[in-house]
Amino acid sequence: MFRRLLGCVVLLATGCADDPYEPGVPLMTGASEAGGTSDSDADPTGNGPTEGPETSGDSASQGTSDDDATGSTGGDEETAGTDDPTGASESDGGDPLCYSEPLDPDADISDIVNSYGGAGFQDAVIEAMNRRYPAGAYLLDAQRDDPYWSQFSDPNSWEGMVGWLDTLVHEQTHLFNAYHAIDVGQSASLYMREDLILYLPPEQGFARSQILADLPPALAQSIYADTYLTGDQGTRGFGSLLDETSCYVNEVPGMSVFGEYFGGFGLSLRDGSAAMLVFLEFYLRRARTQDPDFYAWAQSQPAYVEAVQLLWQRTQFFYEAVADDHPSLGISDGEYRAEAELEANLDELRMFTGVGLQAGPCIDP
Repeated sequence: MFRRLLGCVVLLATGCADDPYEPGVPLMTGASEAGGTSDSDADPTGNGPTEGPETSGDSASQGTSDDDATGSTGGDEETAGTDDPTGASESDGGDPLCYSEPLDPDADISDIVNSYGGAGFQDAVIEAMNRRYPAGAYLLDAQRDDPYWSQFSDPNSWEGMVGWLDTLVHEQTHLFNAYHAIDVGQSASLYMREDLILYLPPEQGFARSQILADLPPALAQSIYADTYLTGDQGTRGFGSLLDETSCYVNEVPGMSVFGEYFGGFGLSLRDGSAAMLVFLEFYLRRARTQDPDFYAWAQSQPAYVEAVQLLWQRTQFFYEAVADDHPSLGISDGEYRAEAELEANLDELRMFTGVGLQAGPCIDP
């Protein structure tokens, strides 16, 4: 079955104060001071939904967006974050060099599945998500009044609802990023967890279409390159690339924690996040070699550096923890992942972050 998915285009343009960053210093997730505000009554999606790649059994997944702002925080209440952005700590038995977050794909949801359907379907979805992927539950609960919630849902069938969860989580990440930034007077936000929301500087950087010619032919001809590196999407810069990547990363656990209920023969769930990480690596290489002034400025922004590190680590964590347990939730992801894990490409992330990122959720000390 083929389905054309709708994506939300997020356009924000406000300013923020810069924060000093010293490469090599461990990353911190603390509240930063904002500069710039937006009209809280404005529509951050601009002109509403636009068409994105096809999905559900054939090719790519949804979404088209962009954003901007600076700094990072630990949650919607604007409280200070954790000193360890990986989510792990020695006190709770976690490895401080490896990313982790609460995830329980084996939690029992049979009561929800057996009674699913009708007017309370949103509560049912959020409760099921809370048991298995709490960060997803917080996101969907925060966005429960958004009109697109019902558009990207199936209120009558649990299996049908699971088939929409990648789209729902992806698009609600775009919208949360936009509306939350407006609410707190920032240019852009990246939602990762309730206690881990990053604020990015205003949109900067060269058009991401410039990396298209640098990609290997197979990736340059992929549906992700055609969607995000050409046309209007191709004109967007670094912050927008991070925003899009964050949406693809969040959708991976949003659907795969319910993978046993997916009845399709193939879905490009893992493909999108892997492709976007490759684009991120090639963008950083072009910035380093062709636009050193922008590269130096971007590397001086702590939220940019932290976002790059966490987008890589969270993706790898979700693959290992749950997504790779369901072979049908990927189509061409093996090709994208192999490209992303090439030493020459992974070195771009290492150089930018100053951290020994590996082909997995851990850091080489």
